[in-house]
Amino acid sequence: PNPNRSGHILLEGIGGKQASNILIQNNIFYYPRDYAVHLSNNGVDNYQNIVIRNNLTYGAVTINPDYIISASDYTIENNIEGQDPLFTDGNNLDFHLQSNSPVIDAGTSQNAPTTDFEGTPRPQGSAWDIGADEYGAGTTGPICGKNGCEPGETSQSCPQDCPGSTGNQ
Repeated sequence: PNPNRSGHILLEGIGGKQASNILIQNNIFYYPRDYAVHLSNNGVDNYQNIVIRNNLTYGAVTINPDYIISASDYTIENNIEGQDPLFTDGNNLDFHLQSNSPVIDAGTSQNAPTTDFEGTPRPQGSAWDIGADEYGAGTTGPICGKNGCEPGETSQSCPQDCPGSTGNQ
């Protein structure tokens, strides 16, 4: 959570510049203070081709409407607001998805990475998941990055947890 900022992403310019061709997609914004994406007119005279799609915002709204001058400059679509992303344990920084998360299969493949943060291929279901984790193959059993070297993890499967180990049996 980032309760001290008005946006997890801030678009702001310097001295009358243009902000253009910006793509914000497949993100989970978890408890921003006011907005997930904060547009500022401080130093920006013109926003063009801003695309904000397939994101989930929980605890705020996706974008502040104050500086949207022309709707033709923005594409804002397929965003989810107000639904808990259902992380495994977000309070303890375990951002893996529960099986009933609303972000599963709610992302877009357009300009998206083909693997998640752990290297799991995307998609595992009918579409990309929103966020850094792709629910599906590799989401059951030990989870790298949690509680050190767990049963079933090895130095090959989870090098950050089990350096030089053949696994904790």
